Amino acid sequence: MARASRKFKPLVCGIAAACAAAIVIGALPGCALAPMPKPIATFTCAPARFPIYFAKGSDELSDQAHDAIRAGADLVRTCKVTEVDVFGLTSADGTASVDMELSKRRAANVAQALAAAGLPQPLFDVEGLGASTAHTVQGRPAMLQRKTLVVIQVAPTPTP
Repeated sequence: MARASRKFKPLVCGIAAACAAAIVIGALPGCALAPMPKPIATFTCAPARFPIYFAKGSDELSDQAHDAIRAGADLVRTCKVTEVDVFGLTSADGTASVDMELSKRRAANVAQALAAAGLPQPLFDVEGLGASTAHTVQGRPAMLQRKTLVVIQVAPTPTP
């Protein structure tokens, strides 16, 4: 099994940690002795993370995929985009080389559509991961790995 990207693995671990933190933080307000202070500023820009799914063995973007890409680009349209990571994935249906090539084509097609939707192309990091994430920790096939994961990093924009 191929190794997952150095950027992709912390993303998955970071999501799990954020979920665990939300559970812990959710339990704390009932124990608080004083009200939480109001934030000085709120931020209108936040990173966007979303999957784009593909049909089995395909690298073609469906109409729904194009809609999701446009919606993702619209989320950050008024923000300063600092980086766009596109991770192509596959299920473990083919050989390692076939899966890797398919994942690269999927990532490239999504990146091209994101650029067409107005995201700044020099900031793209496009990577095919093949079937490296297509198994669970127990070694069973993971479902719905026929996708590309998009992570758009932005600089927070404070509003008074």
